[in-house]
Amino acid sequence: MLYHKSQLHFLLLPIAILLFGMVLSSCDTAPKGKVEVVSAAAVAKQLSTPNLQLVDVRTAAEFTQGTIKGAVNIDVKESTTFKNKMEQFDKNKPVYIFCQAGGRSKKAAAQLLEMGFTTIYDFSGGYSTWSSQHNNQ
Repeated sequence: MLYHKSQLHFLLLPIAILLFGMVLSSCDTAPKGKVEVVSAAAVAKQLSTPNLQLVDVRTAAEFTQGTIKGAVNIDVKESTTFKNKMEQFDKNKPVYIFCQAGGRSKKAAAQLLEMGFTTIYDFSGGYSTWSSQHNNQ
């Protein structure tokens, strides 16, 4: 079947519009939150904040050896439990996360972004830095 040049424009236009729409809609699926790496001093300033969302993502054994006052323990290595428990938090309020040194909290931050959390503060240096500066407070 042969088409005249003027007919091809009518065939290509709907295809181009469809492809453009698909590209635009794929942009909407990107996480809309942000992760900011913060210092021990920044975390310390927030400890008196009512209803502070402070999460220790280390193991339960690490948590029992010491943590930051007011933190709840949700082990990021237990991914299903981590996701289920984090779903109970307010995604529109800031959440502060930390681990021992920073590796696991980075992983947790990425998961929280995917879950729709809007503001995530990742404590640089983790509990090892905190305990050396605050004598396990």
